[in-house]
Amino acid sequence: MKTLKITLVFMLLASSLMGQTKSSGLQDLIDLRGSSAEMDLQNRGYVHIKTAKSGYSAYSYWWNPTQRKCVCSKVSDGRVQSILNATPFDCNQNGNNSNQDMGYHNSNYNSHQAHHHQDNNYNHYDNNSHDSAFERGYNDGLYNHPYHSIYTDSNQISAYSKGYGVGVTERANQSSYHSGQGGNATHIDCNDLDHMVVSSAYSKMRERGFQETRNYKDGDHIIKAWYNSRTKQCVKTTEKNGKILGVKMNSDQCR
Repeated sequence: MKTLKITLVFMLLASSLMGQTKSSGLQDLIDLRGSSAEMDLQNRGYVHIKTAKSGYSAYSYWWNPTQRKCVCSKVSDGRVQSILNATPFDCNQNGNNSNQDMGYHNSNYNSHQAHHHQDNNYNHYDNNSHDSAFERGYNDGLYNHPYHSIYTDSNQISAYSKGYGVGVTERANQSSYHSGQGGNATHIDCNDLDHMVVSSAYSKMRERGFQETRNYKDGDHIIKAWYNSRTKQCVKTTEKNGKILGVKMNSDQCR
């Protein structure tokens, strides 16, 4: 029995280590400012492919055509938090460009990216059927389809459910510019306040007719809700260390 326990502990440890897919040769960029890391990546032969926001972080995908390698950098609070290997598909490359550094063999991707798998160390599932279920759920959530899991396998059901939730979140992120109103209602855009010093941002909010209605803390973030009685808009701002880290245009925080 003791031998079995030791074996199980070893297997769990090995699995955890395998999940850490830090990109070799780039770890010296950790904790650099995002702009400095971008210049360094370009100097090392990487080409920026795309950037996506999720929560308080930005995920940028970089492709090195010489090494045929894709990596994903995570930037939070203006500094690089991690640089992980990603699949060629995450960098819009075809399936023949194998990413040998991460030993990846799956090839069933369409719209979701590696950073969407936050609960899996930002890795796609190794099992094709599980990632396909996640992809189906992601698309259903992203395009506002009803939740409809067609699976009987518990792992696929779980993958679909997680994908659906991520898709719903991504839909909200992509449509955060929308006021939630229809017709010809007046709309004031406040997305230009993102990354601005809070004193200036809050001054501009008041100049645009918004009044603060809520103020609370979420960890080390300060959340404020702003309502404009003329345009009937509710805007949520998130600040940390004196700067705006996020602006959500269509918020329900004013209710």
